[in-house]
Amino acid sequence: MFITKNHKINLYILVKSIDGGTGTFLLNLLDIKKRYNQKYLDFKVLILEKPTYRSLIIENARYLNENDSYPTKYHISLKNFLDFLREIRWIHKNINKLQNTVIISIDFRSNLLAIIVKMLWLRSAKVIATIHIDQGQTIVDKSSIFAGVILNFITKLFYERADILICGSKGIAHKL
Repeated sequence: MFITKNHKINLYILVKSIDGGTGTFLLNLLDIKKRYNQKYLDFKVLILEKPTYRSLIIENARYLNENDSYPTKYHISLKNFLDFLREIRWIHKNINKLQNTVIISIDFRSNLLAIIVKMLWLRSAKVIATIHIDQGQTIVDKSSIFAGVILNFITKLFYERADILICGSKGIAHKL
């Protein structure tokens, strides 16, 4: 897929939060806009949670939840499952079903959401999933044994369906 005069790229960046390192990575990605003629690139940012600490003005950004809407520990519950379904629906609603769609997702939750949306409705879209932490260790640190087993299974099941998987380091890639 190339940017040409005949094809416009619909680029979406999907991120859970812009606080911390994820927000810094997002700011670096936003530099892409400066490099390409907007005539050939439609650029949108979908953010699951409004920031708590950072006040960034991001052009073409949409927010789903208020800040601090996610628990610090991973657990399996009906509420979490329903929230996840609501996020899938919101992302699907906000992504145009056009040709040449690329979704860059940042970190675990956003990666799963982007891959699932692609599998359900946007088969021709390309998903570039990025990982910047030792996800396995984070799952161990932030979840019960039961939730950890399920999250590791889900990771293995869905991550292989990303078109491109980018890890922040060789160590992260090896552990994944």
